[in-house]
Amino acid sequence: MSENLRHRQEHESSPETSNAESEAAKSRRIDQPENKAEVLDLGEARAAINEAEPITKEAITNHTETEKQDASNDVRWWSKELGRQTFDRTLTSVRRHLSAPEKQLSKFIHAPVVEKISDFGGKTVARPSGILLGGIFSFVGSLGVYLLARHLGGELRYSIFAATFIAGYLLGLVVELIWRLVARNKAS
Repeated sequence: MSENLRHRQEHESSPETSNAESEAAKSRRIDQPENKAEVLDLGEARAAINEAEPITKEAITNHTETEKQDASNDVRWWSKELGRQTFDRTLTSVRRHLSAPEKQLSKFIHAPVVEKISDFGGKTVARPSGILLGGIFSFVGSLGVYLLARHLGGELRYSIFAATFIAGYLLGLVVELIWRLVARNKAS
């Protein structure tokens, strides 16, 4: 590569080289396997860019107009049946990699009846706010009763854990209900 540069500089700097010879030298350099890309003049490149700019802007506006038209003709292609088929295929492909007991557990867990019960329980009984506050209340309540029993010399009943958990759970549900009502009123 550096040899080509030296060769080019020698030919360009020598006054006895004519235009025809320099053109022939340029064409030889372009035909060589090292110089695969065609060399453009800077002015030619700028002119090509300026010519392409309006075409590009026009293509972009045409593309966005076409997208708007396509969006208005959008047909709903997703259905419950298609979603269920996709879900079943995913389960089948995942179950191929499980052991026999894990496959049976997966079939049981993903049975439609068990899924419905689980979804219902997740929406009603197993609220995260209730479980969180129930756990916090049972810890704090049990710790408080334990320290009182130890300090006063009384007997510790283990049912206090369940009672404080239920109280905390109910308080968590009430707090979540109030939170949602306030959020709904702010939204409207």
